[in-house]
Amino acid sequence: MKMYDTLSQRLTLKHVSDMFLAMATAARELIESRLTGTSLAAFVSQRRRAGVGWRRLADEINEITGYPVSHQTLTRWFPNAPQRKELRPEPHRFKSHNSIAS
Repeated sequence: MKMYDTLSQRLTLKHVSDMFLAMATAARELIESRLTGTSLAAFVSQRRRAGVGWRRLADEINEITGYPVSHQTLTRWFPNAPQRKELRPEPHRFKSHNSIAS
């Protein structure tokens, strides 16, 4: 009986996993269809290189497509996306007082 329960649980988890993948695929396809002139992957890559964070990116996708997507979903869909470009300037380097006197 124990083996049957484990097999049943595995099948149930497999079905839930398959349903999640189907939902994720459908959501991505819907977003892709509403993005004009670019793919979702290209849009994410371009915006990340421009310094946009995941939360702002999710907001932009929602604004453009009308489909809500979370920043967490985007990070799962694009684990190898470019790192966010640092927008802050380099900190100012002051010369030490000793080097000015020399």
